[in-house]
Amino acid sequence: MQLRSEAQGVISNIVRIRVVRRTIVDVHALKNKIDEYINKITKLSEEKRSWLLKALRFWNRGSTEPDNIDKFIDYYIAFEIFVNRVIGGKSIHELEQQYNIKLTFNGHPVNIIRAAILHGSHKKKLLIDEAIKIADKHAEEFGKNLWLLIQRYLSQTY
Repeated sequence: MQLRSEAQGVISNIVRIRVVRRTIVDVHALKNKIDEYINKITKLSEEKRSWLLKALRFWNRGSTEPDNIDKFIDYYIAFEIFVNRVIGGKSIHELEQQYNIKLTFNGHPVNIIRAAILHGSHKKKLLIDEAIKIADKHAEEFGKNLWLLIQRYLSQTY
């Protein structure tokens, strides 16, 4: 009985040591990644850097928002700022192709979904109720893809 108890204690300590070591490695890897992106961001013009930081604030707001519709709208604001002020304006199709991301959900691009939510419908292409369902279901995915877009843009450009 005592041997079993001691063995459990030793195994428990080994697991804790491995977790601590892995955490230290993960922290170093995270720090290196942060340094890499800071270096890339500093290469942006002052104006683009300012817009990127504004887009990141809206992305962060979306990532912490509990309501999926509000989350989707926050991500969309970040998307608009990033695409129009940092990248320089490209169509959703171009962005999907160039950066290998998904910005179309249930057959509707994010700009049409956003327009239907905020304006009640979008030229009879998408009714508000359907837009709300799509945004509710895909808000997290939109946020992840927006994050990928930002990362890939910085990696490909700088």
